[in-house]
Amino acid sequence: MKYCGSGVVEPMECLLRDLRFDGAVFLFTLGSTLITGLLFGLAPVLRLAGTDIQKALPQGSKSSTSGWGRERLRGLLVVTEIGLAVMLVVGAGLVEMVATYIPALRAARIDPVLTLQGGGR
Repeated sequence: MKYCGSGVVEPMECLLRDLRFDGAVFLFTLGSTLITGLLFGLAPVLRLAGTDIQKALPQGSKSSTSGWGRERLRGLLVVTEIGLAVMLVVGAGLVEMVATYIPALRAARIDPVLTLQGGGR
């Protein structure tokens, strides 16, 4: 009899036993990625579709030195992006560290224990 948690089956086998490719999830992820990429990629093009480029270029050079609010927002976005990148790297490092300890976890045999305590009344 092989079941997870008994120490009979390797822990990694328990984790990977039910891992299967799901085509519906893959198609949903692919579709949502394509739609999001197209939507946000075409949004600036659609916004500028009705403008005259000859008139917009001189205005753009005058307004390129925008106010401190826009610069503050840009700086906030850069800080947020760097913070998320650091979190991603730290998370990947933690996952790698745990993966190196899995062989040590395999060696530890943990038997299920059941304890009962009565109320005494």
